[in-house]
Amino acid sequence: MLVDLSNNGAFINETIIGRNNTRQLQEHDEIAILDRARFIFRYPQTHMARSTMFGQQYPLLKQSTAFLQQYTLLERLEKSSWCEVYLCVEKASGQRYAVKIFFYPPSNTTREKLQPILAIPMGVSHPKLLCLKDVFEDHAPDGGRQDTIFMVLELASDGELFNYIVAKEKLTEDENRVVFIQVCEAVKYLHDRNIVHGDIKSENIFMTDEDVDVKVADFGLNTFIQILKDSEDNSTRSEATAMGHKMGDIWSLGVVLCICLCGFPPFSDELYPEAFPYTMVEQIKMGQFDYPSPHWDAVGIPARDLIDSMLVANPHKRFTIDQCLHHPWVTQQPLGKQNRVR
Repeated sequence: MLVDLSNNGAFINETIIGRNNTRQLQEHDEIAILDRARFIFRYPQTHMARSTMFGQQYPLLKQSTAFLQQYTLLERLEKSSWCEVYLCVEKASGQRYAVKIFFYPPSNTTREKLQPILAIPMGVSHPKLLCLKDVFEDHAPDGGRQDTIFMVLELASDGELFNYIVAKEKLTEDENRVVFIQVCEAVKYLHDRNIVHGDIKSENIFMTDEDVDVKVADFGLNTFIQILKDSEDNSTRSEATAMGHKMGDIWSLGVVLCICLCGFPPFSDELYPEAFPYTMVEQIKMGQFDYPSPHWDAVGIPARDLIDSMLVANPHKRFTIDQCLHHPWVTQQPLGKQNRVR
């Protein structure tokens, strides 16, 4: 357990703790004090479980969990402030999956709030969504310090769309169209069921092969994490705010489309000259962006028109997901005046 007694602020995995606040430390947590010192937390050997296959160490998980009865935990794939992602294998089938492991302070209120959130991805099935296979909950005994949730997901072995874009710098319009349609189909499936993704970005779109076949991941995860945050800071943030809005997904899709087409986002503190003296936040609030040369020279007017229809500051004037899918750039039909928004 770490208690922050500093005057200038201490951070765990780049998230500030807050003076006099406490946090339960996990294996390999990075502790930072401003930019002056950084430490990696390690448990003593007696508190660790060892993977004989990879010769690596992992936090000791209770061997009685239903998850560990059905799955074998392998190497860690990534770590964030709120969860760790591991590779795992289903014992009965030998199939490989990814598992997100969340730790949070035990609370009946938090458990009650999480139940409907966890039920949403369990009831979702679409070929363009990276779907949830299993959820396991480990409740701490009375006096225990943390509950644990295991979310078992399909494994996308070809990595994030973000890394694919970095490697290629940007995608062609034809490649973009293929990716965009797949992501829109996934989002439409969610929106038709009144489900908001809430965190669409290239890091949450995964490649499943080399032919720009993709799947969308982490739908609803922002709401899930916000509830875990609320369990620690006693926030009074409303459920309606936490759930977000469908039009926010459209905006995010527009940003992803821009990044795929030109290689960088439409809003930035460094993107515009002195003649355009607005911060990134101000640009976003106004919906103010441009198509600078030479980065956009090869991109046609229909693609720009679609982006203009998505990155509209007023959400009531923004395209819906159905309008995105029927836009001439997507259907490859001639662009008419009725399609233009700006």
